[in-house]
Parts: sequence; C-alpha cells; structure tokens
Amino acid sequence: MPTPVGSHLATSHPRTSHPRTSQPRTSQPRTSHPRRPRRDPGVASALVAGADFAKGSRFATGGGSDDITLLRRSGNAGLNGVANALFGTAYTDLCYGCNAFWADLLPVLDLPPVNLPAPAEGMLWGDGFEIETVLNCRIAAAGLKITEVPSIERLRMFGETNLRTFADGTRVLRTLLAEHRRADRRSGRHR
Repeated sequence: MPTPVGSHLATSHPRTSHPRTSQPRTSQPRTSHPRRPRRDPGVASALVAGADFAKGSRFATGGGSDDITLLRRSGNAGLNGVANALFGTAYTDLCYGCNAFWADLLPVLDLPPVNLPAPAEGMLWGDGFEIETVLNCRIAAAGLKITEVPSIERLRMFGETNLRTFADGTRVLRTLLAEHRRADRRSGRHR
C-alpha cells in the first residue's frame, strides 16, 4: 500500500465498531500558491467527524473562487447536475481537486498502480482533470459518507492553467457516463 499522507487520525468508522486507525489521503487543487497549506484543515476535520470522503467545494456556503470564469462555472454546474442525477448525490462542486479520504478506502477506488507507464498515445485514464470525477463517482457508488467542505480558490500566482474547457469538460462527461455503467455492472443492474 502506498505511504499514507496526513496526520495520524482515529475516529469511529461507520462500518465497524472499532476506532478507525488508517491515515487520511489528500489531494490538493492544482493551483500554485506559496503560502497555501499542504492540507486543508476543513477536510481533515470532516474525516475526524465521521466522513469517509471529504471534498472541497468552491460553491458551498463559505467557499468561493477568485479564479473561475463564467464559462467554467456554468460547465461545472452542468456536470454537477449530471453527476447528482446519475449517482444520487448532492455535489455542489464536482470538479474541484481538494479531496481527502481514509487510506483504507483505496481498494474501493480501484485505481491503477501509480507506477504504470503512460501509453504511447497519451495519458492513462484518470491522469487528467477527470480524476476528481473518478474519485467522486466511486465513493458515491460505494455508498460511503461524503461531506463537502467550503474551500476558497485564490488567483493563480504562477504559470498557466492546463485546463482546456471544452475538451476536459467532455472528458469529465464521458467519465461520468463510464463510471455510471461501471457502477451498474458492479451492482448487477443492467440498462
């Protein structure tokens, strides 16, 4: 198992009667801010309070963004609607990358090994902006407890975004549909 990221946390696990002893895993947004903390204390607090998966949201009360355009905000809202309809969730920000989860949930995510070489034609599935979507869908399909935490996205201080609004939005939409089919197959539902 990969080395866990985060502090040693223990809390009651909703699926067991013993204290949770695995460590949280976190992912952070791809912004460059030299003073940004390595971990968002809100997502860690949500885990300690009983969440299996905590995700930052720029659109939850108390969250915000200094960097999102109207086009990206609209696209995110549309993708949220699709995800919420397909997975029965109430996400307010599907595409924000500040997430945390317990290390013992890695098998539920069923991600490929991190040391796989990239194929000649480009990225591995999940190496792009759709990784947040994969995580969100698989956690929801597993019926785990999800907590959204208000997060603030500041202006990028260095570099340019790698986001390609239409191409990456299409990739996220394809991911939502593929993950819904995957969830149906795993649950025995066929459409």
